[in-house]
Amino acid sequence: MTGEVALRAAAARAEAGLPVATSGLPPAAVRALEIAEALGAPRAPALRAAAAAERERVELDRAVEVAAAEGRSVARGLVLAPPVVGPLTALLVSDTPFAVWSTPTGRVVLAVAVALWLAGLLAVRGLVRSALGKRRAAAGRDDEALELVAVALAAGVGLPPVSYTHLTLPTKR
Repeated sequence: MTGEVALRAAAARAEAGLPVATSGLPPAAVRALEIAEALGAPRAPALRAAAAAERERVELDRAVEVAAAEGRSVARGLVLAPPVVGPLTALLVSDTPFAVWSTPTGRVVLAVAVALWLAGLLAVRGLVRSALGKRRAAAGRDDEALELVAVALAAGVGLPPVSYTHLTLPTKR
């Protein structure tokens, strides 16, 4: 059962006044449910909001995967083009295209080209992994905090009083 389906089923059980099992629920939904129960807030709205947040998270993950797949395919083309197109072009231009690489200078140039090619391959992989990792690490932290505050406010918990005594008002000169 997917997270959203489990959350909808849990919300239906909560609306019916039945106990809600937390197994199979996403961790953010379990925290929202625990806070709602501790504060006496209605559990069903918290679970419905968690289901909506889970659906949005899944849709965003899909969008990120699609964008990353597009970037990966372009990168593959850029990385695979030199080893394929280079020798083919050399064959078209010269009768002896690989004679250049048989000299010591040619071997050095070839080694540098292969090293740069591998560096480009690793850089593209690192960029894609970094982009996906940062997205997944940041997913839902702010939304979850806001959702937990909303559950607490629904239970009647007030916001802490704010003191402005530390501020000084500008005086007229």
